[in-house]
Amino acid sequence: MWLAALVQLLALAVADDQASVPPPPVDAPPVATSAPAPILSRQALFAIPFHIDRPDRIANEPVEVQLYVSGDRGQHWDLYRKTNPAKLHFLFRAGMDGEYWFSVRTLDRSGKVRPEGPHVPGLKVIVDTTPPKKPDPQAPVTAMTNPPIGNRYVAPQGPPLPVNPRPAGKIISCQRGLGSDADKLTITWQAENAGLSARPITLAFSETYGGPWTLIAGGLENTGRYTWVPDNRISSRIFLRMEIRDDAGNIGICDSPEPFSLAAR
Repeated sequence: MWLAALVQLLALAVADDQASVPPPPVDAPPVATSAPAPILSRQALFAIPFHIDRPDRIANEPVEVQLYVSGDRGQHWDLYRKTNPAKLHFLFRAGMDGEYWFSVRTLDRSGKVRPEGPHVPGLKVIVDTTPPKKPDPQAPVTAMTNPPIGNRYVAPQGPPLPVNPRPAGKIISCQRGLGSDADKLTITWQAENAGLSARPITLAFSETYGGPWTLIAGGLENTGRYTWVPDNRISSRIFLRMEIRDDAGNIGICDSPEPFSLAAR
């Protein structure tokens, strides 16, 4: 039977090695085990790799992998994200501290979602971003064993996946045009190119520092320049925000520390 399984939590700032338990032989009968023990993460953002068994038929070949999350210990499950099977991991960001349960399902070429039936948590994570008062170097590290998914077991796969830091950049200027272009504003910026998505830039403005923010344009190429025709009703001084997205889904945010004057030159 073709299944996908979560394999190991890889937090951004967790360097402790976690023990793994080798899987039983493929033909071994299922063994009853308890649910996986929760893993502690000090980071709200972490990667969740998954492993896919080879399908026994072409019709069972996966076209989509789905990550489900429960914030109430399995009472309710929500579809968090979908991805291509070749991606081999999800990025998850917790909205707040708490215990999160995860399960994965797949959609095959025939349109069938697997596995069927109620969700079974393959991974449990307790997110606690509050810094500990006194780190204890002697504290034991909780190991994650292989969770049962259906009647198969999957071992953790390879070394930790790299999770890139948020992309960086800065807003350089916002200047009004001359003559017939006096109704146009040219925004210029600088953003690192390595690892960015095809159209990584989103621009927004606010009349006060810190927002609320109003979208100027999204899905822009990283050309370093954008010409904007603003509404005449906006203030003569505005703050700008730039969001930069990379291929891994990380988003860097750059706000102008001072407002830009929109007065004619």
